[in-house]
Amino acid sequence: MKAKPPSGSLAEDFHFCNLSSHALLKEITLILAAPKGAIDSVELAISLKRYPDTKRQFSAACYPLTFNVMTKPIVILSGPVGAGKSTVAQELIALSPDPIAYIEGDTFWSFIAKGAKSRRIEKNFKMIMTAMTGAALPYALYGYEVILDFSIPPWFLETAQKIVESRDVPLDYVVLRPSETVCAARAAARPEGVIADYAPYRDLYSSFDGAARYTIKDDDSDAAALAARMREGLDSGKFRVS
Repeated sequence: MKAKPPSGSLAEDFHFCNLSSHALLKEITLILAAPKGAIDSVELAISLKRYPDTKRQFSAACYPLTFNVMTKPIVILSGPVGAGKSTVAQELIALSPDPIAYIEGDTFWSFIAKGAKSRRIEKNFKMIMTAMTGAALPYALYGYEVILDFSIPPWFLETAQKIVESRDVPLDYVVLRPSETVCAARAAARPEGVIADYAPYRDLYSSFDGAARYTIKDDDSDAAALAARMREGLDSGKFRVS
């Protein structure tokens, strides 16, 4: 939204209400924390400076608003360990239009400073998936397509939907799932974090059995070709979670 000089009417830009200055700050905070679309806080601040009359103030009760940023989807790029998600993600970023945000989900394990071993791994697993999905929201609300790279199994989709629906953010789910043999070989050949024994990860591999609608099964194509298939599917709505 481009700020305009004072004209005596703000209807073209926002709907305003008569509130105290303290209430104004509170309402702006509420809107930025829980927007119904997306809004650029810098441009909002500029607009408020252009209209210093505190009798006409911004309120969450004054929807609809005019937003200058289109909300973009969160794309969960999932699949078993060794599927090649991170490699394909970089190719997907390269061929996708700006702006793009990339979240490497494994980073969230490092945020647990102490006590992880005293809790069940399943509980921590769900906790960090919830955290990374929530962290993706601000980027999507501010107009960035978000690629969330992590082995998020289908059973978490219901929770992910609840998180994104709270802010009206679209959700796509893409599962990259080559054969277990290929995944195991890739995991064993990693330059870092080598997984010599794939047996502990077989249950995770099997957890994607029920995600056929969102799955790309391909043992032969390179990362660029797989990314192109993903981009085509994302643009067509093939991977949209509804």
